[in-house]
This record gives sequence, structure tokens and C-alpha cells, in this order.
Amino acid sequence: FKQVVVNAYLSGTVSSVTPGEGCVVRTPGIRLGGIFGIGKETHGDIMVLTQSHEDVLAAEMVGPECAGKVIVGGSFATNEALQKALEVGARGVVTGTVNYFNLTESLGVKLGVGITGQEDIDLTVVLTEGFGRLAMRQEVWETLKALEGLSASVNGATQIRAGAIRPEIVVPLPSYDGAIGND
Repeated sequence: FKQVVVNAYLSGTVSSVTPGEGCVVRTPGIRLGGIFGIGKETHGDIMVLTQSHEDVLAAEMVGPECAGKVIVGGSFATNEALQKALEVGARGVVTGTVNYFNLTESLGVKLGVGITGQEDIDLTVVLTEGFGRLAMRQEVWETLKALEGLSASVNGATQIRAGAIRPEIVVPLPSYDGAIGND
């Protein structure tokens, strides 16, 4: 018998255990869904780099202070911004859109057919609006801005076909003591 320790995707309270399989972790928090993503489960403090939901995330906005962070852009992330985020060690990028072909080129990944989330890359990307050039929804950007500095769990897994899976950003709020919905 060998014990295996697996870090939880998010902080919270273990509410049930399924022997031999895992457990359910329960936490109050905020969950924001994306349209498309790449990359595995990761964690980092939220850091908003744009002034509005319409601003482009450019390379000059990404610096060494982004290491270990989940950085937030606005409407579009340039190839250079994605490359720099990867270089400086950001954990995640949340932005409205990117160019599909440039996403694969700038991060050097090949996207699977139908499902993403297992790419061998040290950066998770969540697109809130998809591909092209669209502003991030204002309420999503404002929510992320209000949560700046808090720890977020980010997962880029996306499955477009049957049994759809969408990428997500989850921010646990352990000090919240009100009702919890969606049990």
C-alpha cells in the first residue's frame, strides 16, 4: 500500500470521501466560466493588468511581478504578451480573446481535437469570449478587478462536443458565512 498525496484544486473543507477515488471539497466562492481554454489546473493570485475590459493585453504590461500570478487582460492578448507571461512564470492568463493560430504559435502547443486541458505547458489560458477581437464582458472584468489580490484556481480544460466542459476561474472566499448556492 502506497500513500499518494494530491493537492486540491481549491481550498475548502472536505465534505465527503470516496475511498480509493478521492474527495469532495466544499467552499464558498465565485466561479466564472470561459468559452475556451488551454492548460491544466493551476493557482495564483489575481493581477489585473488592463485599465478596462476593452484594453488589449500587450507584452510591455507583463513583467517579473507577474510570476506566480493569474494575470487578467481585457479584449485581446497579443502573441508577445502570451509569450512573455510564459517566460516570466505567470500561472495563468484570463482575457477576452486571442487569435487561434497565434495561440498555438506563441505558446508552442498543439491543440487536441475536441478536448483541451492536458497540454504540456506551464501556463493556463482562459478566454472569456473566444477567438477574434471582442471586449471581455464588462461585468466579468469588473468582478475580476474586485477580486484582485485573492487566490484563484484556474482550469483551461475545454470539451466542445457532447458532455461539454468549459474552462473556469474559481475564487474561494473562506471567510464568507452566508448561504451557499448550487449544492
